[in-house]
Amino acid sequence: MLTSTVAIIIIALLVAILIVYFQYFFREKKNRGINVLALLRFLSVFSIILLLGNPKIQKKITETIKPKLLVAVDNSSSISLTKQDSLVRLLTKSIQDNKELNEKFDVENFTFGLSLQNSITYTFKESQTNINNALSRINSIFNQQIAPIILISDGNQTYGNDYKFYQSKQAIYPIIIGDTTQIHDIQINQINVNSYSFLQNNFPVEVFVQYIGNENIKTNFIVEQANKVVYKEQVSFSENKNSVHLQFNLPANKVGKHLYKSKIIPFQNEKNTINNYKNFSVEVIDEQTKIAIVYDVLHPDISMLKRSIKSNQQRKVNLIHINNIEKDNSDIDLFILYQPNDKFKYIFNKINNLKNNYFIITGKQTDWKFLNEIQEVFKNKTLSTTQKYNANFNTDFDVFQIKDIGFSELPPLEGYFGELKFSKPYQSILTQSINGISTQNPLLATFRDGKNRGAVLFGENSWKWRALSYALEQSFQDFDQFLNNIIQYLTISKKTNPLDIDYNSFYYTDEPIRIIAKIYDSNFNFDMNASLKMTLEGSEKSMPFHLKEDSYELNLDNLESGNYKFTIVNQQNTKRTSGMFTVLDYVIEQEASQANVNDLQLLANNSKGKIFYPNQIENLFNTVLKNKNLTAIQKVKIKTVSLIDWKWLLGIIVVSLSLEWFIRKYKGLI
Repeated sequence: MLTSTVAIIIIALLVAILIVYFQYFFREKKNRGINVLALLRFLSVFSIILLLGNPKIQKKITETIKPKLLVAVDNSSSISLTKQDSLVRLLTKSIQDNKELNEKFDVENFTFGLSLQNSITYTFKESQTNINNALSRINSIFNQQIAPIILISDGNQTYGNDYKFYQSKQAIYPIIIGDTTQIHDIQINQINVNSYSFLQNNFPVEVFVQYIGNENIKTNFIVEQANKVVYKEQVSFSENKNSVHLQFNLPANKVGKHLYKSKIIPFQNEKNTINNYKNFSVEVIDEQTKIAIVYDVLHPDISMLKRSIKSNQQRKVNLIHINNIEKDNSDIDLFILYQPNDKFKYIFNKINNLKNNYFIITGKQTDWKFLNEIQEVFKNKTLSTTQKYNANFNTDFDVFQIKDIGFSELPPLEGYFGELKFSKPYQSILTQSINGISTQNPLLATFRDGKNRGAVLFGENSWKWRALSYALEQSFQDFDQFLNNIIQYLTISKKTNPLDIDYNSFYYTDEPIRIIAKIYDSNFNFDMNASLKMTLEGSEKSMPFHLKEDSYELNLDNLESGNYKFTIVNQQNTKRTSGMFTVLDYVIEQEASQANVNDLQLLANNSKGKIFYPNQIENLFNTVLKNKNLTAIQKVKIKTVSLIDWKWLLGIIVVSLSLEWFIRKYKGLI
């Protein structure tokens, strides 16, 4: 580029000299002032040729880039509820007014509650706090830069993934807001419960209760429904025992959605009792489920399965020999295929056509060559030898609520030894243990095959599990509940309504109320052309749903506490469904009245940052100002400039031509 530019300039210079020579010196007599005219003509011609040649010139530009300093401020209502809002405003003003800080850094301000906002406007009215989301968003925006984060927050998160182990690319410097004095407190941390249960069944509930303090305390955990106590258990805490894990079953005796209130009775002088209460709900379905156990070989497992499943009165079980399977079984909700062989080809094809859920149980008489060919979910490269498998409960299983009934102590199951591989998403309920060595291979697993659900148990003799469970507990209840939870998971999707509504039984006044609807055609394919509207009882206003990817969604805001009945109608065919939800007058941000120092400390340590308190703001400034890794970067950019963009060159042409014309006119040469 440089060579071509020089060549164009030399050519322009030579051509301009030649033109001036021939026009002013070759035949012209030398007159006074001719040198001035020649110079003006030279400048004009030279400039015009340069513009026509348009040479390019490279220009070096030095740019200084200051490092970013990101200030993320907790804008949730917990800040104002604990009367820390004035302090937060003072801290942010100190950062904005610090000259040294602003000279060294490009300071950028954010606020966060449920979501992150690029703003310096603080309202402290956000109803939820999601610190993990705020940090994740900031890191994704500035992932190519060095940008330390000053996090001004009380550390109390009410929504989203736990932030304390978040691996931040940027160093985080939390300024801890709020009361850091440790007080004694009991709180219900979490309640796990399945969304559905069948009538006359028992559904499991799992509760985690935490204690902060160093005294020995005894109190009661209570579950109420319609102001009636349905469960009660005494719990005790001490300095060394600061948490309790409760597991129990509640009866499903009435159809519909049921709201339950759980509470831990406050101990004497407990200051914060808001977090002693938590609600949960379960929908009870009154539909008898029809289950077919298909078999070719007789085995004690088959009789056990029938007895265990029938312990729930809402389930009807048919034993069908494979030779009799060709009868009409279109009303079957679930097929249990016991040790399939090549005779099962018809039933596998039928399941695929009807889109039925299924449960496969294998063993020593399973035809694995056939089973590997007939389905695509899992494969087992078996050897000719059999193996005994003990069971280990997978505590990370989260598809539905299920309880460990002491599986590691139960007798082993038996099946062919081989290499298992799944080609569909699955989760293990139980994993295999061989001769006391735990493996990650599934023994009992659930999976998804398209829109269908399935389960597989890799071993026979589970009848021994039920027998030993009875011997230990004098009751079949624990084992039957375990098996019925799996059956419920596999059958609940078959009860899909053409107009399926997903919503919570209760909401809090400070959280968004979102209703999600899915509508299906006769083949249970999602209908994207529906027109859905919802009406609340007592209101004539219809609210339309909006299509969002593979569902319809409606957001309700500013509803006061109370019970709300609603009706949703498909305007195209008048299909409708009804429901009810409750709005509870409760502010989740009030749950924690103290700063979460421990989690903020872990967050700072994991990001190689450091925690500070409001009275240490100057120490924070010194820390970031003296950090040698946080320095400005100078970048040199090479910019290519076309000569045609130079406006002053056009000015030279205009001025030189104009002066030449006026001089020649004045001297009478034109």
